[in-house]
Amino acid sequence: MAQAQELINEIQKGLLQWYDFKEDRQALYVGDKSEPLAQMLFEKKLHVVCASLESVRGEDWQQEYDGYFDYIVCIEILEKQTEPEIFLKEMEASLAHKFAKKPEVLAGNMAALEAALREVRE
Repeated sequence: MAQAQELINEIQKGLLQWYDFKEDRQALYVGDKSEPLAQMLFEKKLHVVCASLESVRGEDWQQEYDGYFDYIVCIEILEKQTEPEIFLKEMEASLAHKFAKKPEVLAGNMAALEAALREVRE
């Protein structure tokens, strides 16, 4: 049983293992720090903040971390939201200052997320 769980963990890590995360950057992982994807982010030498969905949706959180993160990773979160557009806007605020000089990058990423969301809904 332990071997099967280890294989499942490695598959989960593989979802984002290909991405070229830059070391020493700030990352938000929406989930528990013991989860395989969170561990993969730590292994990539990122400064990772792990938080629950309820936490990141709070007003205090949004004020404290406004413009703080370089990366936001959440798996199986967006598709469970009743109003995912609102969640996306909240997360966009956490990234905004990082893309001040290249707003087209943030706009492109947000457009891609919204397109993916439409596909999931259909």
